[in-house]
Amino acid sequence: MTPRDGNDLKRMLLTALYHENGPIAVRFPRGYVQGVEQSCEPTPLDIGRGEILMEGKDAAIIAVGTMVKTAMETAEILAGSGVKVSVVDGRFIKPLDEELILTCAGPESVIFTLEENAVLGGFGDAVGELFSDRGMSNRVIRIGIPDQFIPHGERDELLKEIGLSPEILARRVMGVLFPGPPVDNGGFG
Repeated sequence: MTPRDGNDLKRMLLTALYHENGPIAVRFPRGYVQGVEQSCEPTPLDIGRGEILMEGKDAAIIAVGTMVKTAMETAEILAGSGVKVSVVDGRFIKPLDEELILTCAGPESVIFTLEENAVLGGFGDAVGELFSDRGMSNRVIRIGIPDQFIPHGERDELLKEIGLSPEILARRVMGVLFPGPPVDNGGFG
């Protein structure tokens, strides 16, 4: 499990506490946690269930963890250009919410996965395998941390440097949906 905010983290910890059928892991980032409502009484999650946060017809961004907020901001930028994307909080890296993910996929829709994790062997690969195993020809664009050394620094600066800011992601989505002249994607293909 990977929480999008503090309330999700509370719910995931409660889920882990009451889980009785094998190991469970929660991946959460260091630093400031957004979205903690003190009055919020956490409830356990259904294992392997994500959540649709925004519906759109042009593409889907399936994000996990801290990248859910980035996906929402990216969708807002795209909406300003008339592009409507679905935003899904995958919430679980394993098991995947296969039903929800497949629901997001029209016959030829483009699926973008977004994670603050290594792209190779990550969430995006699992989503791509799901479509491949089902014989679906959807295009899955995996977006995350490239397989290279990332120097130490401020999180927001580093994310922008590696192409994971909402502005760069919006340009990248536009470039995939509407091919044309090269798009500045922060140096990451």
